[in-house]
Amino acid sequence: MDVVAYEAETSRTHQDHIIAHELAHIMCGHTGIVPIDGNVARLVFPNLDPGLVRDMLNRADYGDEHELEAEIMASVILRRMNARPERSGPTPPEEDQEVLARLEKTFSTDGDGS
Repeated sequence: MDVVAYEAETSRTHQDHIIAHELAHIMCGHTGIVPIDGNVARLVFPNLDPGLVRDMLNRADYGDEHELEAEIMASVILRRMNARPERSGPTPPEEDQEVLARLEKTFSTDGDGS
């Protein structure tokens, strides 16, 4: 199981980016660059497999290449999540488009609803 922690006291947009960034590290199979030996792992979490502990603790310290890759992937993930599907079917009458635009804004998933 992977657990992603993010800052509670920041904007929803920033939270989404943090989550996407951390998921990108997981999806890309990134591991940290600071070695953690089995003795340290056993001291920190004595009831867990030392290999698992090393993998989890190493996720906090990535090299620049991994950070860049995670940033790019986070942007791709968020862009894909926020993409609106192409409309199909007839175009609504001109007089209804303003009302539909206001409804879309009200019910959008960006969280502001204004």
